[in-house]
Amino acid sequence: STSSSNAGPTSTTNKSDKILISSGDMFMNIKKVFKRCANLARGQTLFDMFIAFQAVLETYAFKLNERAERAASAIANPRNSEQVKMNEIKVLVLIVNTAEYCAETILPLAESTRRALDPSFREKIDGSSSEDAFQSCIAKTLNTLVRSVTLKTGVSTEVLRVNWGTIETVGDHSKFVETCATTFLNASKIVRANASSENHFRFFCEKLAASVSRELRATLLRVKKFSMVGCQQALLDANAIKSQLLEIPLVVSGGGGGGSSSASSSTNATNYARSFRRTVEREFSRIDAVLKCVL
Repeated sequence: STSSSNAGPTSTTNKSDKILISSGDMFMNIKKVFKRCANLARGQTLFDMFIAFQAVLETYAFKLNERAERAASAIANPRNSEQVKMNEIKVLVLIVNTAEYCAETILPLAESTRRALDPSFREKIDGSSSEDAFQSCIAKTLNTLVRSVTLKTGVSTEVLRVNWGTIETVGDHSKFVETCATTFLNASKIVRANASSENHFRFFCEKLAASVSRELRATLLRVKKFSMVGCQQALLDANAIKSQLLEIPLVVSGGGGGGSSSASSSTNATNYARSFRRTVEREFSRIDAVLKCVL
């Protein structure tokens, strides 16, 4: 059972390539051991076996968290290739899917054990601690994913490299805006293609918009000097980044369609795009306020 707790694989998955194989192996082993034990004992021994299952599950959740941390480090490492970084973004999505699958499988496991146990032990069965460990893993990994993609845009470092005080003419947009656009699109495609839940993709979009806008605003506040034109250029750049973020749900869903997605899913996507626009507009209005105040 310790080998099935190894969350090391990066692209080896099952369930339509959406969860790590190790989680399926773990539950298969648990099921085999449970059946064998239930045929021999229905009292203390089976109850102790359930406690052991809980320990294995919580260890596995811990291993998933460790793997997510390694993925974040790999994405942040400038020496790694773009292919490696994109693969690690996929790993983070698979970890979220896997943790969700595990959390959903714990309740049936607890129910099966409860039914098999002698009545005196049934009330003691509680899978909430291991379920909580996986729910915590989902939230933590989603936040790690958002933070990793935000850092990958390079907003915090690239904005400070621009000499805003000496800009004399407003151009199209600054160089770092293109990096943001590429990062948003590539990362969003990976999240959309591999997320097992539409809600996870939407969470990613909303949190990414909030994270990028806050990073940009905090960095602009660290700029020591703006010329009048430099401030206008910063406004233009912020607006370009905002427009790129707004494109994510539409561009990504347009590319991932499986043919007959029906009118209702199209309506849902449109409704979400409207809701997402409100979120982005609200976040970027704070940047506009800062720069207009500087002007």
